Amino acid sequence: MKKVVGILAAALIALPMFTACNSATPKVALTNEADSLNYAFGAANGYAIRENLLAGDTTSADVKAFLKGFDEGYKVQTPLFQKYLDGMRVAMNLDQQMQDGFLVGDSSLIANKTQIYNAIYEVLENKKEFMFTQEEAYTYVSNAISRTRVEGNKFTAGELDSVNIAFGLHNGYQMKQFFLTPDADAAEVKELIKGLKAGSKSDKKDYTLYLNGLQVGAGMYGELSEQGIAGQKELTVDFNIMKAALVAAVQNENVEMSNEEAYDYFMSRLMSLRAAPGQNFLAENAKKEGVITTASGLQYRIIKEGNGPIPTISDKVKVHYEGKLIDGSIFDSSIQRGEPIVFGVTQVIPGWTEILQLMPVGSEYEIYVPYQLGYGERGAGQQIPPYAALVFQIQLLGIEK
Repeated sequence: MKKVVGILAAALIALPMFTACNSATPKVALTNEADSLNYAFGAANGYAIRENLLAGDTTSADVKAFLKGFDEGYKVQTPLFQKYLDGMRVAMNLDQQMQDGFLVGDSSLIANKTQIYNAIYEVLENKKEFMFTQEEAYTYVSNAISRTRVEGNKFTAGELDSVNIAFGLHNGYQMKQFFLTPDADAAEVKELIKGLKAGSKSDKKDYTLYLNGLQVGAGMYGELSEQGIAGQKELTVDFNIMKAALVAAVQNENVEMSNEEAYDYFMSRLMSLRAAPGQNFLAENAKKEGVITTASGLQYRIIKEGNGPIPTISDKVKVHYEGKLIDGSIFDSSIQRGEPIVFGVTQVIPGWTEILQLMPVGSEYEIYVPYQLGYGERGAGQQIPPYAALVFQIQLLGIEK
């Protein structure tokens, strides 16, 4: 199952343009690699949306409802629109908690949607003194839920009213805390409530799909505008091509790329794009005097040649080291810590395993590690990104027995 929207990326490096793969008349003209890249991104996400959000007994009406929301969310880009989406998401979540007309799925707690939403609106608008404080509302609802576990325990009409009001107040307090700053203006509150009212209709399937489309459309446009395609700002975004591809894939009509083709196209370019800086660095570095390149692609420069024994694959070694990215930033250094480290020759990245079997004890080398011999496609933690070429200064202090 492919993931939706945010994780795909691509590169424009040394790969051919993708052309039409079926006989249908294309909706857009793909005249260069950038066009194909945008189209593939839209298509891959469209297929993922169809699979994950429109699965099952989806009808043409369902697709139409989703795409209507997507189109509107893709177009509406104002700072206040985020408040609208926040309100809408809360309301959709509340409706999930009021399924079948009951609070939190318990038949003894009959939900009164009007009371709940009115209580939320009153908190957000700060209209009056409330029946419960935030802590009291939470406690009252929690106690009511605990009472449902006692067999035969029923609530009076007045108690149910209080539970619904407390439930609404609690959610109102939470919304005010998380979505509104102390100095929030009336326009923000109004937009949040507008979203609540829209989301509260989500008990209808087609409207739920419309709201899902609204969220996806707004989220995708916002992410692409701020971060570029999958966070790659250097890639030119063509919203028209991307949207046309996504819509075609969601409708499963006149799509220029299959699901696998679009996804694989992106992943290959993701690798090319992210690996390119390291590859370029290593290509230039190989030309420098004193740099030796091995058959694996590992590069090294001898700073000091020792005259001790050379470790074997089964040895443990004691080393000092400092690791850098190609921009010179240090991500780890036993030298700075003042504490050498001991490990097995095979207990490190492949680039280290290779070089340690070339270094006599007493040597100091600087090595330049391609991503395939380092931390690969995943990277390591927050400091070493995927596909990163690395530079290490290594002092081989001894072989441990």
